[in-house]
Amino acid sequence: MRKTGSVLAKTTGGLLVAVFLIFQLKGCTAVVWGPWKELRRFGVVGVDERTLDIYFFPDWHAVFWYTDPSRRVVEGALAQLRGTVGTHYVGRLWHIEGPGITLGYRLYAPGCEPVVMEVDTVASYRVGPGNPTLPKAKERTYSVFVFCPDRIIFEGMELHPAGSNPDEARSLRELLERSSEKQ
Repeated sequence: MRKTGSVLAKTTGGLLVAVFLIFQLKGCTAVVWGPWKELRRFGVVGVDERTLDIYFFPDWHAVFWYTDPSRRVVEGALAQLRGTVGTHYVGRLWHIEGPGITLGYRLYAPGCEPVVMEVDTVASYRVGPGNPTLPKAKERTYSVFVFCPDRIIFEGMELHPAGSNPDEARSLRELLERSSEKQ
């Protein structure tokens, strides 16, 4: 009986050390997020007809385009994106790290991948009354983007793939770049 208890204690201790090492060592690696090789657009339309579209360009930039028809507001932001993919442990368990994240363990839907994104706003544009919704030029923010096969989750909103019109995306980006020259 004494020998069985000793073996059980050693086995349990060994398993705890192994689990501890797996969690610690797996968190030592960082995977850098990379954009798609072609333009991608994701969007959401609220019940109040407000819209948010995000255009991801292959050169690590994105255009955020927000409209609020009831207030007659149109906003845009051109941002440079840098992100770190979370660490996947097992099943739905992920760990993310970044500014403002204290306990980084999260559960995400199968097939989804969290990315802590540093968003440097290069240029912004706004027409309409009230305070801006999007960051102003030269502001840096951090957000968690959750990339899923059929959607992106950003700031609690689910954005779904929308048709990518390269001419429209290029026009919005040029408008934002021109507005940055005036700021």
